[in-house]
Amino acid sequence: MYKMLLSGVLEEYYEIDLKDSWMYAAAEKNLPIVCPGWEDSTMGNIFASYVLKGELKASTMKSGIEYMTFLANWYTDNSE
Repeated sequence: MYKMLLSGVLEEYYEIDLKDSWMYAAAEKNLPIVCPGWEDSTMGNIFASYVLKGELKASTMKSGIEYMTFLANWYTDNSE
């Protein structure tokens, strides 16, 4: 996303001034963006603590992308 944003190929679609864009500022500094889902909950924090202690593997849980593709497939299979 950063490469695309910084390349300018999307300029015609900008809806705000770049000086007001947190995304552009993050891209300029190459800051990591973390988008937690359930992981940012009490249960997620507990699970993460077990991963940090080496008692569980992070791969025990599906990723958000795995969940979204499951949902898309389920919806396709179960809709008319």
